Amino acid sequence: WLFTSAIISVIDPTQPQTCFLQGHGEFNPDNTSDQRGYSKFAAVLREKDIKVSRLWLTGTNQVPPDALLIIAGPPHRLEAPELHKIEDFLSNGGRLLLLLRQGYDACLDGLLQNWGVVSDAHTLVYDNRAQPYVLDTTSFSDHPVVAPLVNVGLRLIFPRPVEKAAQEKSDADAP
Repeated sequence: WLFTSAIISVIDPTQPQTCFLQGHGEFNPDNTSDQRGYSKFAAVLREKDIKVSRLWLTGTNQVPPDALLIIAGPPHRLEAPELHKIEDFLSNGGRLLLLLRQGYDACLDGLLQNWGVVSDAHTLVYDNRAQPYVLDTTSFSDHPVVAPLVNVGLRLIFPRPVEKAAQEKSDADAP
């Protein structure tokens, strides 16, 4: 993959970027801790020639329009001006990877509802496991978004249910 990334970077000099939202206790892409750090995830992104940066939406800061915004488990609430900036970013075609942390309310329910998504604050529990609040999986659908995870797997700790919100009518550009 590194060789392919190098060829792509020569052919197309625009480097994709990700911005990890900060300022609300989110997981940090520079933290190397096994339990709280996202440095391994950030390293995988960098290996794929994706620029990784941290972003605070204070003052006049905006989400770069061509970035993937990652909100990684904020335990503290996002303020209305920040939510408005995120909504504007998404309305203009922005992309978001939202990771929700169990037991915390970051005030993202309204934003999710606007995009047809509902997240229940309840924890999924697996009764027949030694660790009932941990789910390890390598089983994924056949979709490009999860294709890189097939050989790696994913560990979900205190997973929360996320589902499509009930809607009266779906627009053609609905998520």
